[in-house]
Amino acid sequence: MDATQLEPPLDARSPEGRPHASLRIGDDCWRLYVSGATRVDDDAFFQVTLLGPRTVLLTVRTSGTLVPGVTGRRLLDAVCDWLLSGDPRDHAYLDVRNW
Repeated sequence: MDATQLEPPLDARSPEGRPHASLRIGDDCWRLYVSGATRVDDDAFFQVTLLGPRTVLLTVRTSGTLVPGVTGRRLLDAVCDWLLSGDPRDHAYLDVRNW
């Protein structure tokens, strides 16, 4: 297995920086931070921290081929769908390879 750590931007290393996205789900506002990314074989795994009514840590699996404007949109759509589902977990795994 080939695992390559992708270096996140400096401000992404801590949720104290500017969020990468802000999401409004119902009455709740969520700040989304991408805190890490790792490539494993043909896939990429993103570590996402959501700060809102609670703190949530997500691992989002995508295709390793990152397409500008597409990969990020799929990640955001998956996170929004997950939040809308009402899942109460504070840790979750989302797979968007087949979207």
